[in-house]
Amino acid sequence: MKKRWIGIGLAIIVLGGVVWFIPQKKSTSEAPKTPEEIKIGAILPLTGKVAVFGEWIKNGMEMALECARKEKNGNMVVIYEDSRMDAKTGVLALNKLLTVDKVDIVVSAMSKVSIPLIPIVEKKQMPLILLDVTYPQITQKGKMLFRHFIQSDREASILAKHAITYLKIKRAGVLYVNDEAGLGAKEAFLRVFSKLGGEISQVENFDFTATDMKSQISKIMSAQVDAIYLFGNGPSWAVCLKQIRELGYSGKILTNTAMYIPNFRKLAGDSAIEGVYFTYPYMDLKYKSVQRFVERYHKRYGFYPPIESAYAWDIIHWIAKAQSLKGKSIYEKLLSVKELSSAFGEIQIPEDRDIKTKVGIGVVKDGNITTLSVQE
Repeated sequence: MKKRWIGIGLAIIVLGGVVWFIPQKKSTSEAPKTPEEIKIGAILPLTGKVAVFGEWIKNGMEMALECARKEKNGNMVVIYEDSRMDAKTGVLALNKLLTVDKVDIVVSAMSKVSIPLIPIVEKKQMPLILLDVTYPQITQKGKMLFRHFIQSDREASILAKHAITYLKIKRAGVLYVNDEAGLGAKEAFLRVFSKLGGEISQVENFDFTATDMKSQISKIMSAQVDAIYLFGNGPSWAVCLKQIRELGYSGKILTNTAMYIPNFRKLAGDSAIEGVYFTYPYMDLKYKSVQRFVERYHKRYGFYPPIESAYAWDIIHWIAKAQSLKGKSIYEKLLSVKELSSAFGEIQIPEDRDIKTKVGIGVVKDGNITTLSVQE
């Protein structure tokens, strides 16, 4: 019985006792190389009072990673660390990610946790993307810093202008959470409101963990103001808004993105949120990238995506796009990305590494959010 030998890549011919190897022509359609894996360290509040934020961020990241794998767009893995919304725990998590996991890039959420990380990432030359950090002009604190989140001073400036121009408010009081984001919002509101002819009659603050702000609210009400600008976040924001109503304040109330978060609206209660004006990150559904994100998120999780999930989705796609570009390091590649089709629409990534998305101005009417205008 004759035997047939099938050579792969070589044809073998025997002539006069001599073995001849004839190379076969190589295929011209070689499979594209898979990019080297990028390790992303994510320091999120996965437990504690603001664990819901960590959950939403993780949801957005996981969905984006799944999408990237299916579309063969990038090669990434995320290593999650729980900050518990504690600065010291966040620093320990960062050191572990740098020394044990050898990550290429870090994503960190919440100002309280993220700000202490800055000296470390600057020293190690490690790119740090900030999410859920509203601290004004934070990317100017180091060259390794990137931010994709709404800025507190920008929110306050936009709402101050709206208060003067459209709501015709002349006298206002300010009540803000006593942290860097709150201070930035307070200063921006005072600056813009005063510049446009308004008068700030009383300014008060409260701690993030506070449960009784009635004294501060009473002082503002005593100043006979037309409006109260409240800047805060979390349960203390909800309590503050509720107490403003309980004390019988009948003027206009202006606030920030906290109003856009369903959990906080529920904490404040229907009667407290009714008629309140606020700013929030605007997801423009006229863009296909926004439609795609919203549809996929709703299909996977069963509810409309929170803004934290949208920002997290963008960050993963931003890193994936950077990975495909030429550059010596992931930092250089991130800098090379100038625009992104995102969950908020088409966005630009500026030289200061602080991304600005559209800001909506809304009001709660009959328990529902009505958008009044959109600012670039």
